[in-house]
Amino acid sequence: MTGRLRIAIPLFPRFTALDAVGPYEVLQRIPTFDITFVGHARGEVRSENGMLGLIIDGTFEDLPSPDEIGRAHV
Repeated sequence: MTGRLRIAIPLFPRFTALDAVGPYEVLQRIPTFDITFVGHARGEVRSENGMLGLIIDGTFEDLPSPDEIGRAHV
């Protein structure tokens, strides 16, 4: 593989924590992967139980064609 792989993990209000954090924990260990939490607007979103907040670093428009998109259950 050459270059860096851009991976988008979508976040939305009341996301299931494991759907976002699980893939992130595995993929962030690969040095050639750039991972971005994306959503409709930048800022914090809270998990389904409200206990965990994650930051959306970019919008879908900021990263319109990632190499891979994490799939969260809605």
